[in-house]
Amino acid sequence: MSLHALSNHYLWLPDGPVTFRRAVLFGAGLLGSKVKALLEYYGVEVLAFVDNNEQLWGTQKDGVPVLSPHDLSGYGDCRIIVSSMYFDSIFMQLRRMGFDTTIGRVCVRSNLAGAAEFRPWVYEKVRDEIDSILVGLADDESRRVFSSLIHSIGKGDYGFLSLSTYPQYAHPQVRAKEGDRVIDVGAMNGDTSLMFADFVGDEGKVYAFEPSEENYPWMIEKLQASGIGQRVAPVKMGLWDKRAELRFSTEHSEPGCHQITEHGESLIHVVSLDSFVEKEGLDRVSLIKSDVEGAEPQVLAGAAGTIREFRPKLQISIYHQVEHLWEIKQQIDAIQPGYCYFVGQHSLKGTETVLYAVFSDLDE
Repeated sequence: MSLHALSNHYLWLPDGPVTFRRAVLFGAGLLGSKVKALLEYYGVEVLAFVDNNEQLWGTQKDGVPVLSPHDLSGYGDCRIIVSSMYFDSIFMQLRRMGFDTTIGRVCVRSNLAGAAEFRPWVYEKVRDEIDSILVGLADDESRRVFSSLIHSIGKGDYGFLSLSTYPQYAHPQVRAKEGDRVIDVGAMNGDTSLMFADFVGDEGKVYAFEPSEENYPWMIEKLQASGIGQRVAPVKMGLWDKRAELRFSTEHSEPGCHQITEHGESLIHVVSLDSFVEKEGLDRVSLIKSDVEGAEPQVLAGAAGTIREFRPKLQISIYHQVEHLWEIKQQIDAIQPGYCYFVGQHSLKGTETVLYAVFSDLDE
């Protein structure tokens, strides 16, 4: 049995026909439904979903059963396709289970990669959402950047990408300023926190949230060596929509890709930003930056009260799941109408796409 991979969002089908006709999908979420529909479009029969969530075992999804990973042994003649944003940790899980993880006709592509075959799904099914984002952006540069990203997704070619003219997290109208109070969610090694610390000066403060056992000591070391580390308050926990203990994976070789996942090898503490702000007695929050490997909706949900009360500037990553390209803006609008939006593209790999938002009544 061989594992064939779907990386994060897009299945890339090389030139030529799909040669397999039966598949099992590992990941019974929203992405799994989309992958099932795509495979069926190409004549592939999806026999079952597999998922690590025990509550789903024995249920039906989209007309096929949801099984436990141990049931995969009964599907020896099928291709296994990982239909989850947590590709890397599932990949390692299957490898530990003894599956051949050779990549074959269904290939791994990095975030937001696609192919011409995906254009009907990208453009037809979400045309209204994409058009609404374009219309709602505040400047020509954002529209140019966003249009180039959508075009790149449709073509599966990063050569169409147009980069922003300003550095990441330093949008001229949505950047940290002297005296600001900044929430840095997903601080990793502290680089972004130190950049914010430089912006806010001695009168400002940066709260750097990083739950990873590997990244947190690295961040502390950098802060201590920086000379301005006193402007940063490190917080060894994650942000979510409520207080909880969640499983967390650090198996990905890139430290910036550590993520919350139901089959992670460790536990982390998470809280909502609203509860943190209340507990710490913060009288203002000026800016929230979030890059947390797809958990941005949960972070925003847990920050709804803070956003409504303080109307902070927002810098939210929208590249981890394709739906985030439009759903993050919709979520912010539902929490607090009146924000003005920009999109920044800061990598030619299709990653590091940031939605910048500033409340329209704020002084620039």
